[in-house]
Amino acid sequence: MSEKIRLNEEEVGELERTIKLNAFLDVNLEGGSVEAFGTNDLLPATDYEKEKALSEERDVFLEKFSVADILEASLKDASFVIDKNGNIEITHNQQALEILAGYGYKGGAARSVLRKVLGLKDIPPRDFDVVRLGAEPYAGADNEVAKKFMAHDFEFGDGVEVVDNPNEYLETRDFTINEVYTNGDKIIATQQCIKDTVRNVIRTTAYERKLFSGNGDMGPKMKAKTLRLHAEQMYALGVSSIPEDDLNVIEGTFINPFWLAVQLDRAFERGTAVAENFTTLLYECKIVPEYVRTSTDLGDYLLTEVDGFRFRNAPHLQYKFEEDHKEDEAGLQQADLLEDYFDTVYHGSKY
Repeated sequence: MSEKIRLNEEEVGELERTIKLNAFLDVNLEGGSVEAFGTNDLLPATDYEKEKALSEERDVFLEKFSVADILEASLKDASFVIDKNGNIEITHNQQALEILAGYGYKGGAARSVLRKVLGLKDIPPRDFDVVRLGAEPYAGADNEVAKKFMAHDFEFGDGVEVVDNPNEYLETRDFTINEVYTNGDKIIATQQCIKDTVRNVIRTTAYERKLFSGNGDMGPKMKAKTLRLHAEQMYALGVSSIPEDDLNVIEGTFINPFWLAVQLDRAFERGTAVAENFTTLLYECKIVPEYVRTSTDLGDYLLTEVDGFRFRNAPHLQYKFEEDHKEDEAGLQQADLLEDYFDTVYHGSKY
């Protein structure tokens, strides 16, 4: 199988950040600083059936009632309004990590707050991504906030995302569960985000599909990321689902090994158990060779497919990289790594 590789600006940016990260780790070999999933994050086996039953009940509930009805029933210490664009604004009193006024959270941190407010089991955020609503409070405030709350990302060129148009921001996310951000004691989310959060659904947005392909295809990056998020939810919640249409597109297709390596590394950031779940999903979906059954198998396989990739959250794979590239990597500069990645991973010479 083969797949024509297309790059958008976000993917080029992520590639460049990964290369900078690899170059940095050549000098400072460290593991990730994000909190891994522990036993307290895993649902007890006795609760699996209960959670599945609750999930089925929620599905039935959603078919019969509006989002407003669902929020009326699920919000305990919070209130909500629906704005002119149909988006939900929830005012709550959940304790959150304090941040400078005018700033908020997106991504996993925003998802975590939303789940708490909806009375769902929380999934600790993998990292903290910050947005700014309105004008910068003072010169240099964005950099100060980024250094404090997202230091690792800031080190490699990522900073605060400015939200000039909230509605446009919500309409340009990759997954429906990411159509959310926080602003002080408020959560702003789309109705589809609320529905899919309650149902634990990992759904790629129409915007993301169109961004990759005019005919709505799901790109390799999103296929890999869908399976990784699904693996995380299965571990932390005991229940998760991918829309059948998306799953049909993912199963049996070729996914560029680079994106599999990126998502495996992020799975290891959560812990070996999540990486094992991710590997199992790839095997079941016939994405990887038959012999790839464990996360170590997967890491070894990907290291043979993606030149120069360094896993920063799987020590045994880091050491293997060092052994295999001890002499070759010593003289490589960042420009060499950049050229090597583009030539071997993205320009089709290898894939």
